[in-house]
Amino acid sequence: FCERNCCPSSIREFNMQLNHVASSPMSGALSKTFANAFKPFKCSCFCLNRPVISVTMGTDNRYIGKIVHLFTCCDPEFEVYDNHGLKYYVRADCCQCGLLCANNFLGKLSEVTFHIYSNGNMTSPPSGSITKKSATASELVTSADSYQVNFPRDATPEDKMVLIAAG
Repeated sequence: FCERNCCPSSIREFNMQLNHVASSPMSGALSKTFANAFKPFKCSCFCLNRPVISVTMGTDNRYIGKIVHLFTCCDPEFEVYDNHGLKYYVRADCCQCGLLCANNFLGKLSEVTFHIYSNGNMTSPPSGSITKKSATASELVTSADSYQVNFPRDATPEDKMVLIAAG
């Protein structure tokens, strides 16, 4: 109760199950969880104790990567890791209307683009992007958002799953 009502969403626990839904004539819709993204509750303060989302796949919850939300003064920045270390760096320019006005009507109607840089190298051109799309009518009355991900060419299926969780 206290976590939901007293804490900002950036530090609250987050658990997202990704399901594959298949339709069968005999049994209707069947849903099977194939991946999970989990961020535990953390009291973060500036650069201390930053939020981390861990991503697992399969019924055995095999660890495939994590997303670390970095502390910055302006631009939102994330490091994306796979089993071997830093794989991607994700960054958005803070001067986008969707970020400046994030909590009001104008922010919901604006797109926000996060650029994906391979191997954490921000000196090279972006290799992909994550775009928060402008809201539809149903999204204007809820907290739901729609995202489009353009994956880097070298992304493995596991990398794609972690990048989806980063959105």
